[in-house]
Amino acid sequence: MTFPKLWITYFGIGGRAEAVRLAAAVGKVPFTNVVVPFNEFVEKKDTFPLGQLPMLEIEEPGKEKIALTQSMAMLRYVGKLAGLYPEDPVEAMKVDAVMDTILDMEVPVDLSRRGAVRSFVAEEEWTADEKMAIRKRILEKSLPKYLGFLEKQLEENGTGFLVGDRLTIADLKLFYLCALTIQKGILDGIPSDLFDAYPKVKENLEKVKSIPEIAAWYEQHPGSKYPETFDFAP
Repeated sequence: MTFPKLWITYFGIGGRAEAVRLAAAVGKVPFTNVVVPFNEFVEKKDTFPLGQLPMLEIEEPGKEKIALTQSMAMLRYVGKLAGLYPEDPVEAMKVDAVMDTILDMEVPVDLSRRGAVRSFVAEEEWTADEKMAIRKRILEKSLPKYLGFLEKQLEENGTGFLVGDRLTIADLKLFYLCALTIQKGILDGIPSDLFDAYPKVKENLEKVKSIPEIAAWYEQHPGSKYPETFDFAP
């Protein structure tokens, strides 16, 4: 298969671009991983769609290069190229439904990370105590609701994957939020061992981590750190 030329632009960390990178790695889709230092991003912010990253640039033969943002749209597009998004409409909808559920779980977590000002919910930033109170509510109310649903989804599906009998972009979306964020213990007030109470979710994260292409990716890029721009050419 001949792929279009792709450039995935983000900071030198995993973040919102990581599931997209992993989809490309699993599907052996070539791309250039463009690293933008934060100080450079501030200077060039107005040149990016919506003034934000990640950004995906696509160049197809005979067509102008286009630049798009929104990590979920990027993940679906690269997932299709990689064969990680079902062609059957019903199966695709199942993947979309799970992805949207994971997004619902991610939103309050992300809100607590971005803070009140950057999230446009207040003129002044939360105090440390206010932030911890928000995290406490997320831990007690939001995460159990969505993780409980995903635990049941995995149990009923019975394959170790969220949809069907093989990896899809839904698994990669969950992996980003859970394995690369919560399990790393970087969120004060949300314990890294949270998934001990959700064994099927924990099993899924380990299953994704052990996929050869993903294991190889992290051997080459430990800790989801990307100090400079590079080409992925499988």
